[in-house]
Amino acid sequence: MIGRRKSLKYKFDGALAIRWGGAVLSGRVREIGPDGMFIEIANPLCIGAAFSAQLVAQKPMLFECVVRWVEPSRGMGVSIVAPGEEGRKRFAAFLDTLDRG
Repeated sequence: MIGRRKSLKYKFDGALAIRWGGAVLSGRVREIGPDGMFIEIANPLCIGAAFSAQLVAQKPMLFECVVRWVEPSRGMGVSIVAPGEEGRKRFAAFLDTLDRG
């Protein structure tokens, strides 16, 4: 598809807590990769919306995200950044476990 990245993505099913403004929303990650993820959520945010998210995993991971594309009533594709050097290392190690899985 035009405009979408062709980077490596992994199937993943995990809960995500989204902090956007004063709201806390729940979503499910269905695909994740080094550049972003697809979040299933009934009412996706607008393209360009920035938010913080916490992936509920054995060790929760924090991300800063920006909505890049939306599938109405289904979800949204977001770019992600794991904050800090330690966060980036943990995220890379997490993706490595998915690659081997």
